[in-house]
Amino acid sequence: MRHEDDEALLRAYINAWTKFFDQTNYLPHPFSSMEQNTTKSNSSAAQTNSSSSNSTGSSSKRHQESYVRKLMLDTWSKSIFSEIKHRLQNSAMKIVFAERIGESFDSQLVIGVRESYVNLCSDADDRLKIYKENFEKAYLDSLIEFYNKHAQQFIADNGIISYLSYADNK
Repeated sequence: MRHEDDEALLRAYINAWTKFFDQTNYLPHPFSSMEQNTTKSNSSAAQTNSSSSNSTGSSSKRHQESYVRKLMLDTWSKSIFSEIKHRLQNSAMKIVFAERIGESFDSQLVIGVRESYVNLCSDADDRLKIYKENFEKAYLDSLIEFYNKHAQQFIADNGIISYLSYADNK
């Protein structure tokens, strides 16, 4: 929160998130044997039925379902993300607004924040839950607000026919 500038906040968050997310791929490995033993004892029948799947697919599935990885993502979400998600969204939407009005902007800041929203969810049933509930909602709200304000002005300045062409292009 010490980063008052929107772009500085986004850069700091993306930098910290990237380092953290990279670690979620490596830190669960020492615990994988414990997780495999727990999985084997809880679902030996399920593993017998899935013996036809290739080893790459099953190791990838175990990686995605890693309890340690889920715990890491949930902890980030509760301790860091939940505290600053509104500032992140607002800062990202300011950049999106700058793009809409034709100002220069750093698209990587919005992309980096969006990727963190997409990758943060540990819910196997809906991987995009956090993204949909937060970033996508904020994006759509800002989109509606922008075009509600600018459509009236554009129509007043250029007429409805020009606006329809403008809207079609957008």
